[in-house]
Amino acid sequence: MQMAMYIFEEDTTILFKEHFEKSAEEYRKFRQELCEKYPGWTVDFVYRNCDPPTEFMAEIGARILEAHAISNLTRETFNYANKPDATLVTTENFHIFEKLHESIDSDFAYPNAQIAKDMSRWRIFMQGNAYTMMSFWNDEPEIFILKASNAEEGALLLATAANYAFSNNIARLNFFIEVDKPIEMEAAQKVGFTVSGRSIAYRVDSLKS
Repeated sequence: MQMAMYIFEEDTTILFKEHFEKSAEEYRKFRQELCEKYPGWTVDFVYRNCDPPTEFMAEIGARILEAHAISNLTRETFNYANKPDATLVTTENFHIFEKLHESIDSDFAYPNAQIAKDMSRWRIFMQGNAYTMMSFWNDEPEIFILKASNAEEGALLLATAANYAFSNNIARLNFFIEVDKPIEMEAAQKVGFTVSGRSIAYRVDSLKS
């Protein structure tokens, strides 16, 4: 059994990552524990490479939040013919990205103020009105956001991020591609990302017993 729980008290949101299955009785007990400890909170459940308990999700009023194909890129699979030349976001040009980010993705879990506070955790690349955000706080960076109007534009951004990662001794780059965004998938395939798994997230907007 493996579970990681992250509690965001400011947003009253809990995130559970589960890689195991429970019996019906265990789920009922689990629900009661959640309701007692976090009444009225927003709760997110993320299931990776396993089938979610759909009956339990329906019982607690959960809705599908997002579904992803898990993809990975290594030096060996990286394949991009053009020169990656998107602009790296720094403290000097952050004001440009800030306006772009707010206009396109104001609901992103990390607001501009939090991103600006610790820029060392991110590598952000811009090209016109498109951008990508790559986490950079562990051995396997992850593409958190790709905002592009077409696959070619997206591929350029992904290739720039990948080139940066591999130039800094990173062995693998991860990208959770939303299944309903074909531009992301096409852009990732143009660069050499390969799908290795799946992930689905559910959300309970206000937990009730």
